[in-house]
Amino acid sequence: MPDVLLTSDSGAVRTLTLNRPEALNAFDQRLWYAFSDALTAAAADDSIRWWC
Repeated sequence: MPDVLLTSDSGAVRTLTLNRPEALNAFDQRLWYAFSDALTAAAADDSIRWWC
């Protein structure tokens, strides 16, 4: 089963890409948890820049 969320880093920028084309990238529980985990990981990573 493919990952529902893809991540890539370019310097200090982390890109999160939704990967559920069969569902038009609609959020389900699995994608929601993957997205939440990815944001938590990015927040803990000092090499990622945050814009607020």
